[in-house]
Amino acid sequence: MTDLAKLLAKLDDANDDLWTQEGEPTLSAASNLAGKRLSRDDVRRAGRTRGQAREPEKQALTDYALELAMAELATAEKVAEIAAIERRLRAARVALGESYPKYIRHQKPRSVEDSIRDHLRRTAAHEAAGNVAAPVATRHQSALDSLMANGGRRGSAKPRGLLR
Repeated sequence: MTDLAKLLAKLDDANDDLWTQEGEPTLSAASNLAGKRLSRDDVRRAGRTRGQAREPEKQALTDYALELAMAELATAEKVAEIAAIERRLRAARVALGESYPKYIRHQKPRSVEDSIRDHLRRTAAHEAAGNVAAPVATRHQSALDSLMANGGRRGSAKPRGLLR
């Protein structure tokens, strides 16, 4: 293969601007690649036409057995890493399980008054933040609903809101 043929092998078959209607490289494209002015005969002697199969690139031989062995080794290393992580996780869970009862034993038992104070403090903070819904007026569907909701309580001599 001549030097010009090697240069023309670099032309892109998909680029229409580089080719003539006959499928030969344009003189301007060939001259630009060669770095000198070429004639049509020079280009034809190189033998490059559009759609012509390019010289196949030589591929290095692949040792698939070696690649497979390397992949198996990498997989085995990752499996060993995961097993070590699982052992550490199991040990951490055991330690947590053993420490929680100790933590609970060392906590001071809370009194009812402490619980009420904490509840009132959280409720006040909640209201101060504006997280309280506005009260909704109750609308009763019937007189009986009204009587049951607002009427006398059990054992009352005169229930309020009696029906007619």
